[in-house]
Amino acid sequence: MEKINKYMPGYPFLAECCHSATSDLTLVGDLSDLAALLGYSVDELSGKGIADLLADQNGDAVSLLHHQIESQGETEALLSFVKKDGSLISVLERGKVVDQSGDALVCAVFVVANETHQSLLNCREDLSRCRDELRQKECMMNSYRERAERDSLTQLFNTRTTRNLCEQYLCSTENSCAMIMIDVDDFKRINDRYGHTLGDFVLSRATDTIKRLFRANDIVGRIGGDEFLVLMKDVSDPNIVELRCSQIITAFNEIQCDEMENETVGCSVGAVLSDIKNNSFDLMFCNADKLMYRCKRSGGNNYIILKME
Repeated sequence: MEKINKYMPGYPFLAECCHSATSDLTLVGDLSDLAALLGYSVDELSGKGIADLLADQNGDAVSLLHHQIESQGETEALLSFVKKDGSLISVLERGKVVDQSGDALVCAVFVVANETHQSLLNCREDLSRCRDELRQKECMMNSYRERAERDSLTQLFNTRTTRNLCEQYLCSTENSCAMIMIDVDDFKRINDRYGHTLGDFVLSRATDTIKRLFRANDIVGRIGGDEFLVLMKDVSDPNIVELRCSQIITAFNEIQCDEMENETVGCSVGAVLSDIKNNSFDLMFCNADKLMYRCKRSGGNNYIILKME
């Protein structure tokens, strides 16, 4: 057999032999180097294949070698062999497919790689730890970002985030949209008469109502103590906006609590519908806010809708 280090100059091998490229990867030719490396006699290795020498946990190596043989015409794989005394030895096989009398053979060198193998295992463990740490840091960052973007009571977007998201959307779309402002009627009186705990309950129920009535991609935020803002994306039909405003009034009226002695919760709603390209947040907000306060001055528990031209 041609010495492998002729085409792998300077490569420090400890054993060289050939094995077939067939399914069993049968060892052929001079097996003395490999026998000495693994502690077997040559006769004990005769008729065996690479798969017979592999540790159980290394069984996938056979499939890997076959794939390399068929696709690349050469092999490079880290293998775990069982020595005659039962101990394991990690070796790196590097070989090339040659054709001898029509039979495809792999001429390979086997280099002891225990230290290399351990280094690889250590690297895998280090990488795994790094991935775990990155996941933990990512979770922490998401938690911090969530807290920075959300209102602590309702978990809706806070004022700053609501404005930022609305501005980003309005600057990037040419579609019609609607902005709806909602204010709980007489909320100060609810707090003063029944206490802040019940006031928080009303706000939580109001939040649930608003989230239920609007789509997941609509922007919903709490922008003040008892004020909410909704930006309905990609909506051009005034009837849809009016339906949502009516549903908000009805749902708020259905909020009940024993402590409130069947007192009805109302709200004032101002909405603007716009099909103007690149509409500004400030313009839409100002108009919706004015409409909402006009409702409050008229007795509340109602809505007004304006289509901006």
